[in-house]
Amino acid sequence: MKKIFIYSSLLFILCNTAQAQTLFNNGGFETWTNAKGYNEAEHWFSLNVLSTSGGGFEESTTATFDAYAGTQAALLISQENFFQNIPGLLCSGSLINDEGEPDLSNLGIPYTNRPSAFEFYYKYYPAPGDSAIGYVMLTKWNTTTQKRDTIGLGEFSVGDSVKTYTKKQVDLTYISNAQPDSIVVFFSTSYDGFDPKIGSQFFIDEFKMNFPVGLNQNTIILEESLIIYPNPSAGVINIVSNHTTSGMVIYDVTGKCVFSLNNQEVNTQLSTVGWKPGIYIVEASQGEKILRKKIIVQ
Repeated sequence: MKKIFIYSSLLFILCNTAQAQTLFNNGGFETWTNAKGYNEAEHWFSLNVLSTSGGGFEESTTATFDAYAGTQAALLISQENFFQNIPGLLCSGSLINDEGEPDLSNLGIPYTNRPSAFEFYYKYYPAPGDSAIGYVMLTKWNTTTQKRDTIGLGEFSVGDSVKTYTKKQVDLTYISNAQPDSIVVFFSTSYDGFDPKIGSQFFIDEFKMNFPVGLNQNTIILEESLIIYPNPSAGVINIVSNHTTSGMVIYDVTGKCVFSLNNQEVNTQLSTVGWKPGIYIVEASQGEKILRKKIIVQ
């Protein structure tokens, strides 16, 4: 089995106004599931899948009733193992593919807003010499280079012991004016994933995205303005917009663009033959507004 902590390579390449706040998907960590034999915060991913691999790994990200708000929070703990020690991780997408190997391509999830900052409440009990980290990265698929361009980034780290829940706001730095199509959210008990310090504990609760007041997330979602049929689709979809638009883009759940159209009128019939079955996001731009809707390809 390969070392699972190649997320260090991802870290290597990562190059006080009034705020409106939007709680991220299950950002209060109130909902947890156990559909595959291990616990996971709904809409989040960890290394807990390794607990079913037979390698003696324990779950390193769990629910805790020691919460800042609500009933539960997320608790990340660096765990000791005879094969390899692992940090507690919390991610927006999966780090491990179906073959049990590390795969960073699924860390991002569809996201088209331009928040000014991210915010959360945390406590941290580090093992000697350890530091916890967190970051948010917004990206956009470049159809020319066939790679992801970084649109914005915010990073956080702490090495001191923080024994009471503390609010942390991290401003995002934008290096492009482009609208992102994907977001990566990542937290770890240990900065050095190859050699995590055993016993570090990182509590996280109330994770939110912040936006300048009045912009309302820079985007107005108007699903009712975008008509798509049949949905689910087994071969062909018809897309109709009630508004004049500047174009349309369709991307999969990893944020990769699979179709784009630069017409003023988004009224088209599209073949989905050859597309992988699953969920896709259709977005049509109308000035600062985005018309967005999910489709299912069978």
